[in-house]
Amino acid sequence: MANKEYDFATGKIVDLDKRKAVILINDSSLADPLIELLRKSRYRMLGMTSKPDVALELVRKHKVGVIFIDADIPGINVHEILIHLQRRFPAFNPIMLSDQVSKADIVTVSNLGAVGFLTKPLQEESIRRGMSQVTL
Repeated sequence: MANKEYDFATGKIVDLDKRKAVILINDSSLADPLIELLRKSRYRMLGMTSKPDVALELVRKHKVGVIFIDADIPGINVHEILIHLQRRFPAFNPIMLSDQVSKADIVTVSNLGAVGFLTKPLQEESIRRGMSQVTL
C-alpha cells in the first residue's frame, strides 16, 4: 500500500513515495533555500551533486520525482540531459536553475520537458512557483 496524503493546496492526493528530489548544482551554498523548502514540503532528498552522471544514476534508481538542474555548471549539456530524462524517465520533473534566463531559453527547455525555470539566487517564492508545476 502506497503512503499517501491529501494536499489541500493542490486538492490532490499525493503519493509520498514519489516525493523525491535530486539537486544537480555547482555551488551547494546556493541550494540552502531549495533544501529548506523541500524539507518543509516533505520531499525526500535523494542527493545533491555537481556531476551529471551521479544525478542521472539517482534518477535511474528512483524513476520518479523532481530534479533541479543548474544550467551554469561548466561543461554541462542541459539539452542532452533533458532529452535523456524525457526519453527514459518521463515521470521525473526537471526544473532548471540559472543566473541568466531569456525567453528563448525558457521555450527551449520547456520543449525538452522542463517544468520550470528558476533564476539564481533562489528565493522561496520563486521555488514555490516552480514546484507548483511538478506533477507526481
